[in-house]
Amino acid sequence: MKKVIVPIDFSATSLKALEHAKYLSREFSYEILLLHTISSPTISTHAEIAIQAENFKKEEEDSNRQLSELSEQLTAEGFKNSYQTETGFLSDTLHELEKEMEVAFVVMGTTGASGFLGRLIGSNASAVMQRIQSPLMLIPHESGAPNFKNLVFCTQFQTDETDVLKEVFAFAYHFGSHVDLLKINADWVLEIFSDNSEIERIKNTFPDEKFSILIHKADSVIKGLDEYLEQHATQLIVLAVRKKNILERLLDGSTSRRIVLHSKLPMLIYHH
Repeated sequence: MKKVIVPIDFSATSLKALEHAKYLSREFSYEILLLHTISSPTISTHAEIAIQAENFKKEEEDSNRQLSELSEQLTAEGFKNSYQTETGFLSDTLHELEKEMEVAFVVMGTTGASGFLGRLIGSNASAVMQRIQSPLMLIPHESGAPNFKNLVFCTQFQTDETDVLKEVFAFAYHFGSHVDLLKINADWVLEIFSDNSEIERIKNTFPDEKFSILIHKADSVIKGLDEYLEQHATQLIVLAVRKKNILERLLDGSTSRRIVLHSKLPMLIYHH
């Protein structure tokens, strides 16, 4: 059975992510895997070894106790689920789990980029985004109850994103959602190909899907997205990211990461 992995640190933000994972699980009949990661003890002197080992053991016991309580609640609500505590970085742990099981989604909370903690969690989300290949759903702490009726897929119409669009339209079909394909035209955005040929190809490839194509002029991608969201009732932002060479990274300027840190709406990130 496919799994929805939910990194849990027992904060309100991670529990909000769990609510979105339940929403997905209920719709797709996926199993929920609750995951908590803890850092390895740092050994520096003999005097500290026993203290660190004791603290590590207590943290592991506390984690498993809280995960067990959450698991019991999920079971009572009718969700098939499991839980585990792992040692190490979250991005590395998720990468290893992808090798062991079929992961449908990773759903994690993020607090954005305000303050030190926000930058830390934002960086964690960015690390996960770059490390894993499974679809990643990021849930900001400001987001409301799960609702995916209107989606916006941010694109530049510069690459063939057919593989991602198939996933997006399949996702939208389950929730009866409408999809906007949105391009923000900013002065600094690199244009290699004409939009028209790619737009025509999309229309021919997906003739039966419910979607609109919108092109918006703005000073920056972030500002253009904000202006779009002010005018449209949108519940989910969808992005496609891909492995990039050094030149592409320099030209891109980490636009995807800035959108992730900036967004107050849930985001669904596909890799291609």
